[in-house]
Amino acid sequence: MEAVFKIVLTTSFYAGIVGMVILLVKNLLQDKLNPRWHYWLWIVLLVKLIIPFGPESAFSLYNVLDPLSQEIKFSSVPETVGDAGIYSPEGTQAGNERPGLPAQEPVASAQNLRTYVADALPIIWLSGLLLMFVWLLYAGFSFAGKLKTHAQPASPAVQALLEECKTRAEVKGDIAVLIQDIVKVPSLVGMFKPRILLTPDILRLKEQDISYILLHELSHYRRKDLWVNYLLLILQIIHWFNPVIWYCFRRIRQDMEVAADEGVLSLLKVSEHKEYGKALLAVLETINTKTRLMPRLIGMVDERKNIERRIRMIKMADFFKSRRKRVILTGILCVVILGGLLWTSASARVTSDEGGEDTDAISQNSAAQPVTGQSIEEAVSLAVKEKGKGYLEGEALTEGHKILEVEEKDGTVIAYTVASIGWFGFENGIFTGVSGSGAIPTVMTFAKNANGEYSLLEYKEAEDGGGYGDSIKRNFPQRLWDSIFSGEHYPELVAQKEAQARQYLQSIGRDAQVSQGYVEKKLVDINVEASNRLFAELTKGDAELNRFPYWIGTKEYLDQGERFIYETSQGKTSDGYDLVTFRKSKEDGRIEREYQYKIVGNELTLVFLQSTPELKP
Repeated sequence: MEAVFKIVLTTSFYAGIVGMVILLVKNLLQDKLNPRWHYWLWIVLLVKLIIPFGPESAFSLYNVLDPLSQEIKFSSVPETVGDAGIYSPEGTQAGNERPGLPAQEPVASAQNLRTYVADALPIIWLSGLLLMFVWLLYAGFSFAGKLKTHAQPASPAVQALLEECKTRAEVKGDIAVLIQDIVKVPSLVGMFKPRILLTPDILRLKEQDISYILLHELSHYRRKDLWVNYLLLILQIIHWFNPVIWYCFRRIRQDMEVAADEGVLSLLKVSEHKEYGKALLAVLETINTKTRLMPRLIGMVDERKNIERRIRMIKMADFFKSRRKRVILTGILCVVILGGLLWTSASARVTSDEGGEDTDAISQNSAAQPVTGQSIEEAVSLAVKEKGKGYLEGEALTEGHKILEVEEKDGTVIAYTVASIGWFGFENGIFTGVSGSGAIPTVMTFAKNANGEYSLLEYKEAEDGGGYGDSIKRNFPQRLWDSIFSGEHYPELVAQKEAQARQYLQSIGRDAQVSQGYVEKKLVDINVEASNRLFAELTKGDAELNRFPYWIGTKEYLDQGERFIYETSQGKTSDGYDLVTFRKSKEDGRIEREYQYKIVGNELTLVFLQSTPELKP
């Protein structure tokens, strides 16, 4: 069983990398690919989960990752600490003993722990798999029993409407419509005996809306989405321990719904697209999407957040249709390139580095200028802020850190920490995080002089990506691994950064909401191609124009101590066309500069430019 678990663990690790790469590509090409191709990109991930090991290739993405073997090891024996004293900044011990843990751990004890973990992990994995499988069986049979008891066949009128929709969608096969109140969302169930589930509330909608609902479920049926959904359930049971896989599968199901929408739109007239979007919203208003104890179903309405995206894709249907050949070519290239990079394995020549230095696990950075603190806490804080100067700057630099342990020997101090960087700036009047990092495990080495001052010698961050876990295990004592991998420190670091941001606001006499989290943004509602030109092409060569927010709202900047407010707004011209206004003003409201762009289709024209400081707002 241990061999099977190693294969599963290895597969899950590489599939996680594939999933993150696909998410990145989808984000970069979000308006370059239509919903169908956004959905089909996930084929790369599903193939990787089913066939984890491909032929070796010099073009494989895994060549640039850590020199990993094709088998993931459970753990490695940690190095002994030697005579170094280990200190914990939290808590002390009585007497003359130093606080903290014993200075040295026997290698034999670590080997025993490794053996125990290697034996326990496969059992834990198999137990989780069996529990999920039993739950799935129970939920499936329970759901089928409730349907058999409570569901009623639809009226002849609804069944006749289904037959019309089947003819329109060119779907054959015996499909029944059941009326029930178990599942609140219109859904398609049954691999071998397909049934469309509707609620009594749905029957109160207009006949046209009901036909759109039936066409949506028939679109799922025609594209075999039920089979894909069951495949996802099986893979999810096998990889139940991997949150990246869970998140990717969630995104697959969301893309499945958007692709089904596109399938329906291809059957409708352009004039009906807007009505289809209204039908989606009408269904949303009739349901309560609380989680139920049942297998994941194929339903017309999923998460409310994804509905907004689906409405936007409906609006863009004509845009993708007009660029059909370009979209198809882009989609094919993406699948081919991603397959070549991610279905292959690393070349044998880069999977080991005998005799070389251990540089794969750690990103090493020296401070730009000397960092000296009077205490270890101050020294760590200054070191993190110095690191933060390499990030995209905002108005106030903050940091959060947690010192897990301190090791001191011969005038050298090693601080094992979890650190986070945060630049804050004003967006829509909220003092929010504009750049920074998450909770990064970091090893900092300091020299301590006779006056008790700490000077930074080395700043090491755990490597991002596939080498993260190995870098932690090689550079942190094993007793700290659980604490680091748990992610329990991040809320505390966020609180530290927000507290420093509030102190900054107090120092400048400004009262504002402070939140490191994402600020809600309403995007400008114009033609997509015009939006790309306005917020990407025009701003590329104009540093001033690039400062304006890409959403309807404000950003603030300090120039030589003077505050300027950059505002983006949207209105209409006298002849009814969209008008986007960029306005730079001082704190007192005096306008420094203003641009106005008239949008006609995908064309934009600068119709007003003012840079007179005396201009009244």
